[in-house]
Amino acid sequence: MANYSFLVGGDLDFFPAANALLNSLDYIGFTGDVNFIAFRDFPLEYLKLAQEKFCYNIVLHPFNEEIFKTFEGQKSHYMKRYRYGVVSEICKDYGSICFIDIDMFFVRNVDIFFEIASHDIMLGCAKTGKVKYGGNPSYFVDGKDIVDSPIWNDKDMCCCPIFFNSSFSKVFSDVYHAYTTENRFQASDLFAINSMVLHNGVRDRLLTMPCQSWVGTNETMLKPFTRVVEKDGNLISENGEVVYSVHGKWFSEGWHNGQIQHMDRAIERYLGNSKQCIGWYKQSMQHIMNWQLKMQFQHKIKLDQFPQYTKEHHMKFMKSFME
Repeated sequence: MANYSFLVGGDLDFFPAANALLNSLDYIGFTGDVNFIAFRDFPLEYLKLAQEKFCYNIVLHPFNEEIFKTFEGQKSHYMKRYRYGVVSEICKDYGSICFIDIDMFFVRNVDIFFEIASHDIMLGCAKTGKVKYGGNPSYFVDGKDIVDSPIWNDKDMCCCPIFFNSSFSKVFSDVYHAYTTENRFQASDLFAINSMVLHNGVRDRLLTMPCQSWVGTNETMLKPFTRVVEKDGNLISENGEVVYSVHGKWFSEGWHNGQIQHMDRAIERYLGNSKQCIGWYKQSMQHIMNWQLKMQFQHKIKLDQFPQYTKEHHMKFMKSFME
């Protein structure tokens, strides 16, 4: 058994994302385990080839029909929330583990973060908007408020990536329980994971990392002073933070256009429609797309090898950047 592991779940709708992610983990030289929860439509022949090609080991967790029923047949909830139960168990088999979403890809080695997490430290990305916890019935579990007293959480973090070890397993098992018990937690995963950090009293063992280095929520990878630029062949943010991973459906034209709309509105509101800032964010988008395409079409498993699993409009959109 490897000392470090990633945990991720995927379905066929996110096949291009899975290809970029798994290629990227090989690209950065990861040599541990990748625990992969495969929904019933995910092509196992692809994972078999990945196991042969890549420098890490893939541990397959097949689709579980009985557990799927506990989520009332909701595919998106199963894929997102079943992971909390799995990771709370398998983290005991590793020195540390990293909880990620399928629509991520990595550009730099992250072994040092696994090493830090192995010393009973949780690492998560700072959430750009902090909120107050406690007193909201939407966050109750089994009819009870899980936060002892209301608190404004200055350590609110994103759902991924999260590096941790087995000393935090109860945080994740409690999230899983909250979503599968009869009186279910009604709020999003984002509120669930942060609520359980507070509930388990481990907030002081949590270190938050810069959002623009990992996930870029609220377009922090595109905004003028935190945007992604390329230096010496790799990604770094404008304010000097090293970029380790990118999050988002960069294979999707609809998602891509949504980012453009958000940025156009932000620049109009705050920067007077600055043409220079518009040019900057579009340049950053191109840097990110170049890396997405590199992981899709230039590493060991090329998306063209499995065209039957990629929607035609997704393939056409990505290839339009290569013309």
